[in-house]
Amino acid sequence: MLFFAQIVADVAESYTLILVFGILAVSAKRCISVR
Repeated sequence: MLFFAQIVADVAESYTLILVFGILAVSAKRCISVR
C-alpha cells in the first residue's frame, strides 16, 4: 500500500508540473498573440 501511495504521489507531482508548464505556455502564447 505504501508503495502504491508513493507511485500516486509521483504521478500527481508529474501531472502538477505538466499542468503548470501548460498554463505558462498558454498564457505566453496569448501574450505573444495579443502584441
